[in-house]
Amino acid sequence: MKQITGHPAFLTFQRDDEVLGVALGVYESAWLGIFGMQTRQSMRGKGIGSLMLKGLADWAVAQGALGLYLQVEQSNPRARALYERFGFRTVYAYHYRTLF
Repeated sequence: MKQITGHPAFLTFQRDDEVLGVALGVYESAWLGIFGMQTRQSMRGKGIGSLMLKGLADWAVAQGALGLYLQVEQSNPRARALYERFGFRTVYAYHYRTLF
């Protein structure tokens, strides 16, 4: 975490003492990069991801962000659908190659 440049925002979504979701965004140069979001598997589809994404976006706007960006795996349709509902669009795609 010491290597993070910019201004990080860590979100934890909890019910009582149980962590149901976490998210990390980093604000730098008028942009918020969303570098990780995870919702407890048993709680997916209940709006937690939307609340965390909205929280990060609201925080970024308050910081003066011009936009948000993220990366998502093509093989993660639920996450892609969430981001598309928020207005994210694909501007670049790539794939991984393995040697072994």
